[in-house]
Amino acid sequence: DREATKELLDDFSIPDWFKEDLFQYVGHKRRPPYRWIVFGPPRSGSSVHIDPLATSAWNALISGRKRWALYPPGTMDKPTIKP
Repeated sequence: DREATKELLDDFSIPDWFKEDLFQYVGHKRRPPYRWIVFGPPRSGSSVHIDPLATSAWNALISGRKRWALYPPGTMDKPTIKP
């Protein structure tokens, strides 16, 4: 965590459903990045992708609407999926 942004953690708490954190066992140096704040303009988004670090995430939308499309494993062909 960066010193300049640590204050943001005072306004943040992990919901009970997501308290389990298996990355706590790998140590600070091996832990992948795991906290992001992403801002985007209207109609922003990402392509179909697989998380490059194989992590799981939960998302919160603060304003507006967002549509997520989730596909079962094996239903997308590899050329469609971005790394």
